[in-house]
Amino acid sequence: MSEREDFFWKVPPWRGGERDPVSGLTRWHVERGPLSLDVGPADWRAYRLLTLRIGCQQATGARLRLEILGCEDEVLGWAAFVADWQGERELLFPLSAF
Repeated sequence: MSEREDFFWKVPPWRGGERDPVSGLTRWHVERGPLSLDVGPADWRAYRLLTLRIGCQQATGARLRLEILGCEDEVLGWAAFVADWQGERELLFPLSAF
């Protein structure tokens, strides 16, 4: 197992979405409320990039905000993006942007 696969294997399930049992992907719609992933207390200093694969059924121009929260749910940083595409995209967020 590669280091990258090992990292993704340890990621806990997303909260606020539905996990597809076949694909393993989490499906979420903005009207359902927030989608969150609790990675616990972690030291991210060794990392430079946060990568998320996001799929959209249709291009809507929806504005989304990705927030990095601390242990007390305080916002440590955030990045906004517009979901104006159809299909899957891999989004790359430099951690220095947060």
